[in-house]
Amino acid sequence: MKKMIKMNKDKNSLESGSIKDKMKELLSISGFTLLAAFMALILADLVFFPLAYYSVRNVDIFNILFRYTAVIFTVSVLIILLVLKIRTLHKNGNTLKSIIRYVFLRPFQYAGFLIFVLILLSLLITVIYLLFSSNYYHLHRLAGGA
Repeated sequence: MKKMIKMNKDKNSLESGSIKDKMKELLSISGFTLLAAFMALILADLVFFPLAYYSVRNVDIFNILFRYTAVIFTVSVLIILLVLKIRTLHKNGNTLKSIIRYVFLRPFQYAGFLIFVLILLSLLITVIYLLFSSNYYHLHRLAGGA
């Protein structure tokens, strides 16, 4: 009980008592905020303006470049994730046969899960539609009517 009272009486060293100290803290926080905003503005002008200018001038080339970059990035991420997963499975002591089976069966499991979620959502939408299809008052209220 005495420790709790003693801790409550101690002053927090992070809190300043005087108005002058509070103004210094506020000034430093404001300065860092303005510095971050200025740096973001400069970086945006250095990076995004030339990119936007090039994309407006050469639309076809930019679209092809963007498409190939997106495809290469996506494929690279998927390959890296696959290699890391295979390495983890190998470190855990799985056999080569079980790793190959895992790599080939896992996409089908995810596809099945996606189909299950889509069917579940379509059933939910159908139930909501059937509940409200004959009751125009509730549809009107749901749409924001008076």
